[in-house]
Amino acid sequence: DLTDPASLDAVLDAVEPDCVVNCAYVQGGPQLQALTAEAPGWIARACGSARFVHLSSDVVFPGDPEPVDERSPTGPVHAYGEAKLESERRVLEARPDALVVRTSLLWDEQGAQADLVRKAAFPFYRDEIRCPTHLPDLAQALLDWAKTDQSGILHLVGAETADRASFARALAHHIGVDPNRLASTLQPPGRPKHLHLVSRHAPPLPGWRSKLAAVETFPDEAKP
Repeated sequence: DLTDPASLDAVLDAVEPDCVVNCAYVQGGPQLQALTAEAPGWIARACGSARFVHLSSDVVFPGDPEPVDERSPTGPVHAYGEAKLESERRVLEARPDALVVRTSLLWDEQGAQADLVRKAAFPFYRDEIRCPTHLPDLAQALLDWAKTDQSGILHLVGAETADRASFARALAHHIGVDPNRLASTLQPPGRPKHLHLVSRHAPPLPGWRSKLAAVETFPDEAKP
């Protein structure tokens, strides 16, 4: 239980890790503050001398059209983004030598994005711009950067942007789902629209177009 410092200490004492990568979060609900915002700081402090890497998100930004790097002003527009930004602050306050990695729209053939495509349960947004990042590429990059002495904020994302709807259709085609099953729409208020992360320190990870066959057009019936 990552929200229980005593149980966390017990696990870390038993494992004695050389490195800890924190990927845990929830996007909403009663544990949002405790698990997403506060627990990363407790974990960072409890790790002692172990290398600590914390995964954060592009949603700490407000979604303006310009690309954003590690020094760009943050400004989350919803509660999950606020919790992720708070987690960054708590981690670096507890461990200034920690590495906080912001990433974007993680996907894999068996991951959460593929599950959403298979279910086709809701429309995908045509005006939500992200940097789709293949999970295996990010995992390897995290292992590589954990071996360095880089600290502070680091952006690790795929090299190419995509709107959420076009990416969903390309992923559907890739995993054998009919892209025409997917509906598209525009975002409701209260969500960041344009999240194009770039880095001052890291080369971009491979772009999604190198892995998926892009499908750019939408049937009329999929539009609102």
